[in-house]
Amino acid sequence: MPLDGVTAHFLAIELASALTDARIEKIYQPDRYEICFHLRTSRGHLRLLLSCNPSFPRIHLTDNLRDNPKLPPAFCMLLRKHISGGRIVGVTSPPYERIIELHIDSLNELQDIVRYRLIVEMMGRYSNIILLNSDSVIIDSALHIDSRTSRVREIMPARTYDYPPNQGKLLPSEAIAMIQSGVLPILDDASSRPIERALLESLKGFSPKLAQEICVRASVDPRKGCRQLDPDEVRLVREAALSLLVEIHNGPSSPTIYHATKDALPIDFHALRLRNSGIPIDVPSVSEAINMLHDQSMRDHSFEQTYKPLINFVQNALAHAIRKKQMHETDINESKDYLLHKKFGDMILYSRVIIPPEASVFEAEDYENTGVYHRIPLNPSLNPSANAQAYFRKYRKAKTRIDAATAFIKEDDAAIEYLLSLKQAVLSATDDDDIAALRFEISELSWSASGSDTRDADRSVKSHPGKAKTGKQRSRALRSAASRAAEKSGRDRANDHKRLNNVTDYFRKFENPDGTLILCGRNNIQNESLTFRTASPEDLWFHAKNRPGSHVVLRSFGKTPTDNDVLSAASVAAYYSSATTDFRKTSDNLPLHNVEPSFKVEVDYCEIRRVKKIPGAKPGMVTYDQYRTLLVQPLLPSNPA
Repeated sequence: MPLDGVTAHFLAIELASALTDARIEKIYQPDRYEICFHLRTSRGHLRLLLSCNPSFPRIHLTDNLRDNPKLPPAFCMLLRKHISGGRIVGVTSPPYERIIELHIDSLNELQDIVRYRLIVEMMGRYSNIILLNSDSVIIDSALHIDSRTSRVREIMPARTYDYPPNQGKLLPSEAIAMIQSGVLPILDDASSRPIERALLESLKGFSPKLAQEICVRASVDPRKGCRQLDPDEVRLVREAALSLLVEIHNGPSSPTIYHATKDALPIDFHALRLRNSGIPIDVPSVSEAINMLHDQSMRDHSFEQTYKPLINFVQNALAHAIRKKQMHETDINESKDYLLHKKFGDMILYSRVIIPPEASVFEAEDYENTGVYHRIPLNPSLNPSANAQAYFRKYRKAKTRIDAATAFIKEDDAAIEYLLSLKQAVLSATDDDDIAALRFEISELSWSASGSDTRDADRSVKSHPGKAKTGKQRSRALRSAASRAAEKSGRDRANDHKRLNNVTDYFRKFENPDGTLILCGRNNIQNESLTFRTASPEDLWFHAKNRPGSHVVLRSFGKTPTDNDVLSAASVAAYYSSATTDFRKTSDNLPLHNVEPSFKVEVDYCEIRRVKKIPGAKPGMVTYDQYRTLLVQPLLPSNPA
């Protein structure tokens, strides 16, 4: 939810209490939109973040630290010059506007006290941070807005600062007076609108959420026109609006964050407790509500930034593997008549004495199928024996093509199976540990496919300028470069092994009440490590039947696992499989850790000793036997280890 005027009103009151008499010790500017103040107060040190980022403009206290550029931006240097060491003497907000002002006393070069105003405008793409002198003249701003950008209001140095144009909306006190006089708090210009829209256009500081809140409290259709409301509906809207406006006018605030579901992450916040925004959770302050939502937003953004390249890489690699298989299948289809070429060659040789010279076609009976005749095209410039040899060459070429394509298709199938499992792992990723494990696996996949030894050797030879080398010199250079590349690749593999050990420590872990442990791989490398290095032979191994998914191991530590333990592990294997991912694609608003009870997935399980690695296959590719199959609902245990 964008910060509305009502929230800004309560936030200003909150910040005035926390920041009055605070001294500005340090000023940083992490990026073009954000300013961070390190403050010292009588109660300790605080950090104040000011942001004019169009996607989430805000001002709030925070504990988070961001990296700062080595060279401070010009606006940061200007703020340090004028207000560093200054004291915040007040925090105000124009009535129910999305503007908060910091009033700062600072010393100038003559050691005289000078009053500055630092204004944070939080209005979407018109957001800005502006420093004014005591005469309301703009010293500078984070973003410059000239006449080419806005004909209504310039934000440029040396211009007099003006507030945004007044929209003529009703203050809460004015709206309360109208309701008490028996009329709806709606301006004449908005009276022809639907009731929700009319409230939004009439009440100052209101966001669509607050207008909708009145309709929810009144149990009135928000799309219904103001003039179509019956007397009872008018009364209900007046009562609902009055109760909300009194909350706003009299205070205090009730800072709240909202969740879509009980276990979900926060999706919204407000200074008031609303009924139409999700599951409410009270928080101590508006600053903390903003901070929590922003932290989650930043984590989501960071996760998205790392997730996208991974899924794009896997999807591109999978599409490439599928195209290769289709190409090899085309080779087989185009060469499927290769035996006919051999037969034509045999028939020509058998009948060569009766084929007339310079014949362009020859008709003969099939020696395997009596009564079947073939018209065999001939090259008139060749004798019968040469025509026969031409058909034998076509036969050998087509047979070689089919044999090679058949072998390639087996490799393509293995690659597609592996990439599907990798894609499933990426789609199941939910945290930074998942991303780290997948990045490691993809880096391994890229390295093994790159042919680094040969590439490095060639690059080493080509990197020496000068005249062309002789054959002996080139051979010596190639051997030397290949030796260096081999040493380098050995070191790389040793380093990769160390990284592998680090990455494989981060299995997904869930603990059952009786002490048994469920481990789940985050990627194919972890799957292989879990199955063949971590698990004991008597542990149980789980995997979704005939589907890409994670390896899951139920570690019993010498105990006999209960039926509930087995079902719990099978549910984890079902959850981290393509079955659940595919189901989510077709289901709207599906909770993160739950699916419909009617949705079930087949899961195979057996002892670890029955699981075998496929020789020469990619990591995580296995076969297994002597297994049982369960039909379970994909669920995660509620007690991660």
